[in-house]
Amino acid sequence: MANWAYLAVSDESRIYPSFQNPSFDTKKHWVLASAGCVPLLWLALFSEADLVSVGFQDKEGPLQAFAPVTTLAGSLKRIAQRGPFLNELLASNGGVAHHLGLFADYLAAQDGRYVTMLVDEIECLYEKGMFNELLRSALRGLDNRDPEVVAPLVELSTIMLERRFVTLAEANAGAYEREDMSNYFRIMGEGYIQRPPWE
Repeated sequence: MANWAYLAVSDESRIYPSFQNPSFDTKKHWVLASAGCVPLLWLALFSEADLVSVGFQDKEGPLQAFAPVTTLAGSLKRIAQRGPFLNELLASNGGVAHHLGLFADYLAAQDGRYVTMLVDEIECLYEKGMFNELLRSALRGLDNRDPEVVAPLVELSTIMLERRFVTLAEANAGAYEREDMSNYFRIMGEGYIQRPPWE
C-alpha cells in the first residue's frame, strides 16, 4: 500500500485540520494527494516560518505532528514570486512555468483561507527526524533562493531530473513516456476526491 501525502485548503488555521474535527469536509477540503512523495509545487507554497509542531492526543496516546500552514492568498503570491527561480533551477527540464500556472489556478479556485499538508505517512518512510530536517532544509533553501535546494526538493518530491517536464498539451497528445507522467504528478500531485484539470 502506498504512503500518501494530502494537500488541504480550508478555513482551519492549523496543521492536520481534519484530526478530531467533525466540521472538516474531506470531500471539499482535501484538494490533492500524492503517493509516496511531497510534490515539488506543494513545497513551493510554504516558507520555513510556516512550519509548526503541534501535539495531539488520541485513544492510543500523544501524537506530535510537524507540517507547514499558511494563508492560501499568501502562498499563491509566494509561489508566483518563486516561479523564475524554479524555472532557472530546472531549466534543463524545461522549467515549471506551465505546471505552476495550472497548479496555482486550481488552488485559487478552492474554498478556504488556509493551506497545509498532511505528511505523516511520508515522514514514516524516513529515519526518525530525517523527514522534518529535509522539509525544513527545502523550505529554507526556497526562501533564500539557494541553488543547493535542488537536493532536498528532489529527495522529497522524487522528481526525475533526467526527464523533460511535459506540458498538458503534450500529455493529451500522447507525446510522452510513462516516466514523464510520473514526473507530472510528482510536480503537482493528483486528484483525491476532486479531479484537477491536469487529470
